[in-house]
Amino acid sequence: MVNFHIEATSKCTLECPLCDRTWFYDTFKKRNLHEINIDNIVNFVGVNGQVALCGNNGDPIYHSKFLDLVARFKDNNCTLHIHTNGSAKTKAWWTKLKNLLTKDDCITFAIDGLEDTNHLYRKNAKWKSIMTAIKTLKDREFKMIWQFIPFKHNQHQLAEAKALALKYGFSGFKPLRSTRFNYQKIVQPDGLQYLLEPSDITPEPDLDDPTHMTTGLDSRTVNIKCNSIEESTVYIYADGTVWPCTYLGGIHLFQARSVHNAIDWSIIKKHVITPYGPLPNIKESKLSNILTSEQWNAWTFVLNRPTKICKQQCNSCVVSREQEEFDLGYRL
Repeated sequence: MVNFHIEATSKCTLECPLCDRTWFYDTFKKRNLHEINIDNIVNFVGVNGQVALCGNNGDPIYHSKFLDLVARFKDNNCTLHIHTNGSAKTKAWWTKLKNLLTKDDCITFAIDGLEDTNHLYRKNAKWKSIMTAIKTLKDREFKMIWQFIPFKHNQHQLAEAKALALKYGFSGFKPLRSTRFNYQKIVQPDGLQYLLEPSDITPEPDLDDPTHMTTGLDSRTVNIKCNSIEESTVYIYADGTVWPCTYLGGIHLFQARSVHNAIDWSIIKKHVITPYGPLPNIKESKLSNILTSEQWNAWTFVLNRPTKICKQQCNSCVVSREQEEFDLGYRL
């Protein structure tokens, strides 16, 4: 069975400091805002699909017809996992979403702190709106997970956040290690400055110790366990292009961010695009035709000779995520 990761839209109201949207402000604000076409994506996925509505570059709930999109997927008996920052929607909107979802569905909220800290990384997030969502969804059938990135400025709130998650009926609380730390200086509207620093409450990742999750920033050779191959994933970007995974998807937009991105994109062009043409798009291609094409098979070459981003995200030193999450209090 294919697992679909879908970027419903490239729109988002937040400006998280280390998000590609913030680094490439002009790209997203001026010329590259997309929304997935509902008819196209529903027909592409078909019935009984396993669908993650993810937030690689945008937040899915900001699709202008998101509730219609969810309704269409549910009409086709699809199982949904929605990833969102949970901000800027009303109680009435969340009530409608709540009534559309069923017991096998899930919503993951990315909330990095409490009222006084969440907005420090999740810039522009509205705590009142987030609490409206959480309170509205308290009594429900489906699962709900709180994902929390510990920084130095919020690590003291982990226990309190977990208690709040318990209070409002979350199914899980997931402290998440992230590569998005670089001691970046943040300037608040009131002029207050501080450094965005990683949490110091967990051990530093060590590529030589398989019990630790690595940030993947070490340049040494590592073995890759490709999650795209292991889990049979297909990633559909908001413009309809089809990729093997979320990490490679849209990399052409951000090749200027680093030398590594530029190198990765050059590898993809050499082995996937130049010999076979533009990437397939859900507007004119069927899933079965894509998965059996020579171009799709060419991705195997790229994934078996991993790019820098593969090493960052899917190297074999990453501990079992389930065990890591359990140790950090994931299950509530």
